[in-house]
Amino acid sequence: MFMVSKIGLPTKLYRATKSALVLSLAHLRSSGKPWETLAIRAEKVFIPLRDELARKFSANNSESRIFDNKYFAVPIYEGTLSTVFAAKPLKEGYLVIIKTGNELFEHLIELETEALKKLASPNTVKLLGAREGENPYIVLEFIPGCTLSDLIKTKDLTRAEANYLIDAMLRIAHNLHAAGITHNDFNPNNFMIDLNGDVKVVDFGICSIKFESEDKRNQKIQVDLLMLAGIINKILEQLPSHPAKALVREVVNGAITARTPFASALDFLTAINRMSSIFPPAIRG
Repeated sequence: MFMVSKIGLPTKLYRATKSALVLSLAHLRSSGKPWETLAIRAEKVFIPLRDELARKFSANNSESRIFDNKYFAVPIYEGTLSTVFAAKPLKEGYLVIIKTGNELFEHLIELETEALKKLASPNTVKLLGAREGENPYIVLEFIPGCTLSDLIKTKDLTRAEANYLIDAMLRIAHNLHAAGITHNDFNPNNFMIDLNGDVKVVDFGICSIKFESEDKRNQKIQVDLLMLAGIINKILEQLPSHPAKALVREVVNGAITARTPFASALDFLTAINRMSSIFPPAIRG
């Protein structure tokens, strides 16, 4: 069941209290699927963020902006390369993300636009629109939920949840590489878990979509795999008895060679699966 919140955000009908969230999580851990428990975790993190956004939109914010007389936006992140805004349409509509390039990095907005146009996956952030030319920006879906970084910080992931997350990330990477794209910035902040428990990858600002040669493309794929190995290692640090832990640590320790033993993300996933139970399908229809 869905409702529209006061900031125009389509969200699940939230459970009334924190204790209800805890009880739901405890119940699902024993009887539910990992994406169901992760959905509750994501919701628990998201509720205060939703409320903070509502306060930002209602306050007299000197940093707010109007984009092309279409969106009222407030900044939520400013980095070296880009600034990210949460934005409400001036007319009816749902909350979106607007991303602009900073100073010399506006060309990265065009790169991200081109990459997202090539992708049509439920596990990739959706491109909703783009302004090209002077002062370019892109409009992206707002993903209610939390980052993988938020989940890792809890330090209490179950083995089923860890397996599900690993499976999802490696399948997402495989699909990107099959589409001729390398992400180049896989990290826990660039994977989102939404309120359905689905995993999505975001931030294609420094991706690669053109390669000088097949060797260069394969080198970029190896860099992506090493980044993923680092994330997986962080997840498995919480699970001392996980059978794939030694394999992943070996890959991370071999990073100095800038190569992994695997030709693809799917090969990496297959190797992990040989040491563990078969993972549940992460990309659900």
